[in-house]
Amino acid sequence: MDNPLVSIIIPTYNRAHLISETLDSILAQTYINWECIIVDDGSTDHTDEVLKDYLQKDSRFQYHHRPNGRPKGANACRNFGFELSKGEYVNWFDSDDLMFPNLLSFKINKFLENQEIDFVVCGFKVIFNNGKEFHNYTKQSENYILSYIFDELKLNSENILWKKTVIENVIWDENINKFQDLNFIFENLKTNTLKGESIEGILIEVRVFGDSISINQKANVNEDKLYVRKRMYIYAKKFYDEKTVLRFYHLYLFEIKNLISSKNYKLTLRELFISEIIPFKIKFVFTLYLIIYIIFNRGLNRLVYYLNKIST
Repeated sequence: MDNPLVSIIIPTYNRAHLISETLDSILAQTYINWECIIVDDGSTDHTDEVLKDYLQKDSRFQYHHRPNGRPKGANACRNFGFELSKGEYVNWFDSDDLMFPNLLSFKINKFLENQEIDFVVCGFKVIFNNGKEFHNYTKQSENYILSYIFDELKLNSENILWKKTVIENVIWDENINKFQDLNFIFENLKTNTLKGESIEGILIEVRVFGDSISINQKANVNEDKLYVRKRMYIYAKKFYDEKTVLRFYHLYLFEIKNLISSKNYKLTLRELFISEIIPFKIKFVFTLYLIIYIIFNRGLNRLVYYLNKIST
């Protein structure tokens, strides 16, 4: 098939002031055989009114509300949208970001050139509301999962176009509220059996506003990411060599360091007590330094030194 259907799936919540620009960037795609499924997570603004105009403008748009029986959150919306999708390929997207006009056509051409590949990734830029920009270029990789996990390759939910058949058995974890991409991409790529292609050019604009989740939380500091890193390590221990497993372990410890940086001592101590990953000797010294710091507000330098020692 020379023009396969692409399903673009967008969860949204209170983005009435931004989603028009996102949908306009989809309308501007040079590749025209797409469907765009927008799933509302219970918006309280005028998103319904905005979407009404787009539904009348173009029949390729669909607008749904998250069913009452589904838990609140973007992941439940993504899963519901996926169930409704009819495309041969799937591209997740966010309701405040922008597609460059050639995004879909460049990616579909990669699939048409090579029927053996399972996904195509592209570069993207991140623009903050203070005007700062970060450009993330992709590159071809022999091992996409390790390149991604070890931050040699930037991937997110938006810059990957998936062949639908390869992701049918992996749903978005509806118990995770943050760092959903990290978990979903890992679950799909972890066996390293999927074949990918890269487009080095930037084809997506990710916009970070003052009311964005990523602005309002400290980077890399939350329970969800610790949970995902732990799952990654447990999987890696079964299937990877010792050197690679150690790198996964360091990433897990790094998230514990971030918990301390955010003064989330309760969660830090809980993780230390329940963790089956951290050796007892390390747990003991780690806990001792942490308690001294919490009670006496002293020993921070020793604690940081010790954490750096075990996680680098």
